[in-house]
Amino acid sequence: MNEQRRKKGINLEQLSEGLCSFSELALIENGKRSVGKALRDRLLHRLGISPDDYDHFVFEEEYGTKIDAILDAVTLELDKNLEKSEKIRTLDRRMDRAEAHIFNHEKKFARLEPKK
Repeated sequence: MNEQRRKKGINLEQLSEGLCSFSELALIENGKRSVGKALRDRLLHRLGISPDDYDHFVFEEEYGTKIDAILDAVTLELDKNLEKSEKIRTLDRRMDRAEAHIFNHEKKFARLEPKK
């Protein structure tokens, strides 16, 4: 809201007039106080922003922060999956060696068994 207010050249007193104190609005804009939907909608209306649109509106800085958080989460999941894949490949190699070892022992025992 702060960004939109500044872009439109509206000061805190003008936006808050008759709705809340300018100090309360400053707290709201700084995220130090929550705002009810009714007050938020009135403030947005004064800024020429539809409350319905605002619910889906993301500011540039917030967008970057959200994108960074999503990328971090995706990277973390990819790293986890990569670790799991590496563990699976290691287990596959061990299984191959164990199967080869068993096969070699079976061949040795087959040679030792008396022929019928």
